[in-house]
Amino acid sequence: MDEQALRALISTKLQDGRLPKISAPRVWGGSGRGETCAACETTITSDELAVEGTPVAADGSISIILHVRCFHVWNREALAPES
Repeated sequence: MDEQALRALISTKLQDGRLPKISAPRVWGGSGRGETCAACETTITSDELAVEGTPVAADGSISIILHVRCFHVWNREALAPES
């Protein structure tokens, strides 16, 4: 998926609540184990790095797992001022 399409998908997910609009204060990473990326919805294979974080919101926290690239795009979009 190209960068523009990924940004559009993540932006849509942020707006409709499928991804949190707040950053994760702590993240950790490692090899994928067949998880589904919360952003692009493809499998994170064992030869790819996965980033897991737990964004904390007023209504509780959730754990999300993303590809490294997807994490960076999500983090940028989640922290961008709304226009």
